[in-house]
Amino acid sequence: MTAKATAARNARLAALVATALTASSCTTFTWGNNDVGQLGDGTTTDRATPAAITMPGGTGALWTDIDAGTHHTCEVRHNDQTLWCWGSNENAQLGDGTTTDRSVPTQAQGSGWHSVAAGHDYSCAIKTDQTLWCWGANDYGQLGDGTTANRTAPTQVGAATAWQTVAANFNQFDVAFPQVPDLGGAHTCAIKTDQTLWCWGANDFGQLGTGTPDPGQLQPTQIGTHQWTDIALGNLQTCAVRADGTMWCTGAGIEDGLDVSNLTQIGSDTDWNELALGATWGLFEGDGFAVWAVAHHGCAIKTDDSLWCWGWNARGQVGVPIVNHLDHLIPPSGAFEFDPVQVGSANDWVGVAAGAIRTCGIRAVGPGNEAWCWGDDDDQPAQVDLGGKSAAEVALGRGFRAVLTF
Repeated sequence: MTAKATAARNARLAALVATALTASSCTTFTWGNNDVGQLGDGTTTDRATPAAITMPGGTGALWTDIDAGTHHTCEVRHNDQTLWCWGSNENAQLGDGTTTDRSVPTQAQGSGWHSVAAGHDYSCAIKTDQTLWCWGANDYGQLGDGTTANRTAPTQVGAATAWQTVAANFNQFDVAFPQVPDLGGAHTCAIKTDQTLWCWGANDFGQLGTGTPDPGQLQPTQIGTHQWTDIALGNLQTCAVRADGTMWCTGAGIEDGLDVSNLTQIGSDTDWNELALGATWGLFEGDGFAVWAVAHHGCAIKTDDSLWCWGWNARGQVGVPIVNHLDHLIPPSGAFEFDPVQVGSANDWVGVAAGAIRTCGIRAVGPGNEAWCWGDDDDQPAQVDLGGKSAAEVALGRGFRAVLTF
């Protein structure tokens, strides 16, 4: 799940719309795992390199937002404000009224869509009238409709309007084990136009930031009274940026590997701008013990457009040299970077997305934008070949990536 930013990202969305209106074409590139059609190319064949997929509407269609969940992808078509999704639909996360997987973009029900957030087997989206809608899996109340019943079509979250952005829970498995315990559930957060923060869903590790771990909330609950400008969700974590530019996090492993139940300030910097969180489950082993737990990493762009990352780095996803090369999640000393470290020295980052063992970002270089990715045992950011297209948005799911270009 790619975390959805607020002030910074909404400004970029507005710029994308303006660019799309003058662009000759929009192209979506995908690559990676494709077992349930998450690449949207009409097959279930994995692909190692980026390739353009056929989007509905042809070359005249203007696409202005994209996000990837664990096994599915959704994208907004600006021309008619429709929403199109593809990939796994086991829990109705595609919003087309069925539970049938789709290997090509398929229209979700409803209209008037502005932006979308895809999570672990569910999706949420905001309409142009600033109402919030969610659908798909709801076992932890992550849809915010007051129930734990799955929804096969977009369902409005309460009667409130003035929603500005929404972030969906991200859940990843880096390696396959015979049995993976249920260590925690899904949650969702959103920010309103008055910059108040609201969260709902599971709270077993304090990821809602309400002060005490508990079963969670079935409806949006306001978190504190501060004003917030950005929000990002991992699996059992939430991070947000206050209006004063400080960064705060809550949930599993936030403070030197320990769980916290209140939003806790990370460092003392006051120039954070845009966030992204990734997460993965794994088997953590030490001297005389083995325990299932969650590892996470995050990245953030500062107001000077520098990029900083932290957290689990065993596969190079933080973008700094790998201290210990691991094929499995067994973190020895040095596998974590608890404090944010700068990725390279560039000051031209305009977007970032985090997956499980991968991270991608967008750099404003020359006349267009470039997509760069790292992780999966390569700790050095490498430019993605998009055939000369300019990258606008990047999204990461479980083992697959998608880039919207102009």
